[in-house]
Amino acid sequence: MERSTQELFDGVKEAQKNIQEKCRIILDIIKKWEENIGEQEMLHHKKKEKFLDEWKKWESI
Repeated sequence: MERSTQELFDGVKEAQKNIQEKCRIILDIIKKWEENIGEQEMLHHKKKEKFLDEWKKWESI
């Protein structure tokens, strides 16, 4: 059972589309992780600043 060249070419094109779609999904996930990490760093920084402000208040007493 031989496939024609066109059938093989179509199969390759379909596989390429599937790979490209999976790559887009992976890149979207990575982008969301990066955004989440950035948000976590900002929260940590704000908590640290708040703690240091409170510490300075206690030191001044």
